[in-house]
Amino acid sequence: MAQSGMVSSALTQRYASALIELAKENKALPKVEADLASLKTMLSESEDFAFFIAADSISAKRQQAVLADLAKKAKFQTITLNYLNVLAGNGRLSLLSHMIKAVEKMLAAERNEAVAKVETANALTAAQQKELAKALSDATGQNIILDARVDESLIGGLVVTIGSKRIDDSVSGRLDRLKTTMSKRTLNNTNDNVETLNKKKEA
Repeated sequence: MAQSGMVSSALTQRYASALIELAKENKALPKVEADLASLKTMLSESEDFAFFIAADSISAKRQQAVLADLAKKAKFQTITLNYLNVLAGNGRLSLLSHMIKAVEKMLAAERNEAVAKVETANALTAAQQKELAKALSDATGQNIILDARVDESLIGGLVVTIGSKRIDDSVSGRLDRLKTTMSKRTLNNTNDNVETLNKKKEA
């Protein structure tokens, strides 16, 4: 199972790298990226499309016919359609979502970009987002792309997640930390009181 996962990962990287190079050679990278973003949205919002992409029971010919119709309606680049046809013809269309993620990751690394997921109790204004993105860019040395979301349970403040790093400066987060600190102090005081009583009994 693990070896199969490694093989799939290697294939995904190879397919992603090939698409990036092809798009660059044809000076169509931004448009191909837009096509991939559309496909990513379709995969997340349409269960039927996700099933179609992952189904091994559907023939490559049928997949290619549906993809051709889809590409025409979505006005995809010829490079994108040809690439999807290659995936379908090689029986690798089920790797599409992984391949899109690999492309995003490779391009982000090239551009020194990082996505910062920002959760706030109230929606940030455009000016606040710009200011926050600059502050995070200065702090990390990376080009920060904000993914701002509203989470009313935070009460106030914000939570920022960049990769595996998480900064919780929300009001609810501060309250939780305060509760934890108070609980530890209460426990320590209780232990001190028990120890004092034991010493008195021994005396």
